[in-house]
Amino acid sequence: MTGDEEALRHEVERLMKQLAKVNSRCDSLGMSLRDVIRERDAALLKAVQPRPWGFADLMATAALRYCLGSRTYIVGACVDWLIEQWPNFEPNCRAVIQRDVEEQFKRDDLARARGEDYKPLGWDCDRADWERARKLWQEPSK
Repeated sequence: MTGDEEALRHEVERLMKQLAKVNSRCDSLGMSLRDVIRERDAALLKAVQPRPWGFADLMATAALRYCLGSRTYIVGACVDWLIEQWPNFEPNCRAVIQRDVEEQFKRDDLARARGEDYKPLGWDCDRADWERARKLWQEPSK
């Protein structure tokens, strides 16, 4: 056996030992190496794909904030869009949307309790639309 063949054989043995360690680790996680590679590839693909709503889904948050102070048709259109796109938003974006809507509900509840003319969620029909959006994160009734 030549020196190059011997070096190649040692490198193959080293790599086989590393692969055995990786397989053992995968087994301990209850996953196959193929599953691990698939998950890694999916995560890498997701990381490099452009987000349709910009960095950190910022445009989704901006659209929501515009609509939160509005009345009439735009509220229903925004809520329909939120419901449709909710699974596509990043978790942080969903948390910001939830926080903003819940804060607006608190302000609206207070304004209604005080009998104020201005209501932060708009008219009753607008509030009913925001209630539909709220169901995205509220637990279902039993």
